Amino acid sequence: MELLQLRYFVAAAREENVTRAAQKLHIAQPALSQSIARLEEEMGVRLFDRIGKRIRLNAAGRELLRTVEPILASLAAMPEKLQAIADEEAEIISLNVLAASHLITDLIISYRTTHPKTNFKMSRNVDSLDWDFRISSYPGGGEAKLSGRQGGRNKAEPQVGNDETKLLEEEIFLAVSIKLKYADRTEIELEEVSDEPFLTFPQNMPYHELCNRIWTETGISPRVGLESDNPQSLKELLSAGMGVAFWPQFSWGSPETEHVKLLHIARPKVSRAVTVTKNVKRRFTGSMEEFYQYMLEYFNAIAASEKRI
Repeated sequence: MELLQLRYFVAAAREENVTRAAQKLHIAQPALSQSIARLEEEMGVRLFDRIGKRIRLNAAGRELLRTVEPILASLAAMPEKLQAIADEEAEIISLNVLAASHLITDLIISYRTTHPKTNFKMSRNVDSLDWDFRISSYPGGGEAKLSGRQGGRNKAEPQVGNDETKLLEEEIFLAVSIKLKYADRTEIELEEVSDEPFLTFPQNMPYHELCNRIWTETGISPRVGLESDNPQSLKELLSAGMGVAFWPQFSWGSPETEHVKLLHIARPKVSRAVTVTKNVKRRFTGSMEEFYQYMLEYFNAIAASEKRI
């Protein structure tokens, strides 16, 4: 039995006329008749009743038609399905990373071990619209009255209609050099370090807004020692004893070395939520949804660990 025979059989069954079926198939009528005869011989039963110039399916023919039609329909759709799979394997997932860049980098490395054909494009532009997922943050449920999302001209608020999900909530610590007198402590109040140089992100970065809100709520004007958009640079500056900095529990990895220590902020308690937003204006493919579910599980595992990374 050949696939072509089955296609010819379905055409004849629909037309109930061999001549018309042959015309639709663009083949000679004798060729179609011979194909049907061979199929009936292979099946061992007649499939049509002949009524003059017309043919009509008998019980055996109707059963074969019910079986064959969905198979042929599935095969006809297969090239498009296979092409979609190939496209998804080679596609690029765009990430707009405004928070937790350290974790997102580790996430991509982990994901690529099992999905080597998936590529990623990362940006850190708060004004960008070219993204599939946006990773952002806003003040969490700590004691500080940091109501609302991050303010400022370039605030990274999810657009109306986009699908936002909280990935985790993390405590904000104060990172200090062991050279400072506070290094033997486990917690500290911000008033105690108000005269220390403060290391922070530039003003156009969302984390800068969070830092400003913390200081505003405590009524302290910090002495900014240096601004950098790179957590690794802040870690090196902290190690050199050039100031203190707010440090999120998970997002940037641990700065703790023999030169740096993290202290709980006793008052006010501060946290932030890290979120992922789907861009609803994009067509989401199966591989995008698979990556999204992987991301949720990845961050759930981090949050469940309750440890600083």
